[in-house]
Amino acid sequence: MKKVLILSYFFPPCNLTASYRIAGWENHLPENGIYPIIVTRNWEGTELTQEDRMKSSGKEVKIIKKETSETHYLPYKSTFRDYCFIHSSKNIFFKYLSKILTLINLFLQPINVRSIPYANLYFHSRVYLKNNPDVKTVLISGNPFEQFYFGFLLKKEFPAINWIADYRDDWTTSEVTKVPFRKFQQYFEKKWVSTASFITTISPYYQKKITELVQVPGHTIYNGFSELIEKKEKSNNDEFVITYNGTLYETQEIEIFLDGYKLFLDTKPNVNVKLKFPGILIDKIQAKRVANYLQDYEEFYEMTDRLPKEQVLEIQQNSDLLLMVAHKNIKGVTSSKIFEYLSLQKPFIVCPNDHDVLEEITIKSGLGTALNSSQEVFGHLKKMITDIEKKTNLEKLSQFKVSKQVEVFGDIVNKSI
Repeated sequence: MKKVLILSYFFPPCNLTASYRIAGWENHLPENGIYPIIVTRNWEGTELTQEDRMKSSGKEVKIIKKETSETHYLPYKSTFRDYCFIHSSKNIFFKYLSKILTLINLFLQPINVRSIPYANLYFHSRVYLKNNPDVKTVLISGNPFEQFYFGFLLKKEFPAINWIADYRDDWTTSEVTKVPFRKFQQYFEKKWVSTASFITTISPYYQKKITELVQVPGHTIYNGFSELIEKKEKSNNDEFVITYNGTLYETQEIEIFLDGYKLFLDTKPNVNVKLKFPGILIDKIQAKRVANYLQDYEEFYEMTDRLPKEQVLEIQQNSDLLLMVAHKNIKGVTSSKIFEYLSLQKPFIVCPNDHDVLEEITIKSGLGTALNSSQEVFGHLKKMITDIEKKTNLEKLSQFKVSKQVEVFGDIVNKSI
């Protein structure tokens, strides 16, 4: 099999969504004649908060070899900035010091690779390439996007290699998050990624934006879902449950759905219905935004902090309807959430509609419905209360499996080697 070296800061047992994309590639690239060697940091699998993820983890390099892949777990050693951040919630001095050090790192990391806390991923990969000249392809998955610096440096030292920049999100072209010193960071994004053979990303719109910026070809590889999750009978059939899973962003206009939801409750005050938000309390500001909007409707919703994945899956399995909220006037944001919804084989709605990739997935999957107004939400909920069964078309869903997406990616990589 052809060998591909993959650098990814996030990888199982890390329990964050960011680790699932590369995990899927590790599982399915061998089916496409590719032997992946993953270089990542050590994870305990119990890191639930940002503070947890900044603690030291592992004391030595741990290499796990399988018949079809191998993974190199490298120790992570906390920096002084990490220490300040961990203690920032209880000490205002550390809070401000953490912000100052973060700012210093922002300017220092693009010019000094050793200032990057996980620079051992680069140095380990450098030695590996020296000792394994048969490895001709390197894939680096961001974020963190400073990892693309590693690709730039490796290409400089090993000109014969092809390196691929994989964007799980867009970086300085982001329309969702505020990028500090955008022009400064964009200079390095263009400088580094312009040396890549091509980029991969999660939607056609992201592909277009990024390729125009860095001037290298691009390909869209959806995150996909690994396997269909077995359907289970609801534990409480007397309650109609709607679930929105995970973080909410400022750019997501959830108020359109909430207006329709309140209209539905006002029309049918005796219906036993609950809107659940597992994980939304990660962002207190957005959680308060929803709570304020649902004032006087407290009995019809519930919020939680971040929960273990198994518990979130159980909540979704016991739901009648899953909710996806597009970002206002922003295209290309797929989110891993929608693929998890597909794997659950549950009806879902996208509200408001993005008129882009989410609408396309909604139509092609045969499971979803795109809604644009609170009146449409009201009508849809009213209809679902009387008919919540929806036949799942497994053939339509299969195109979004990780194995299918990796098949596309494997073909691209094989042609580039």
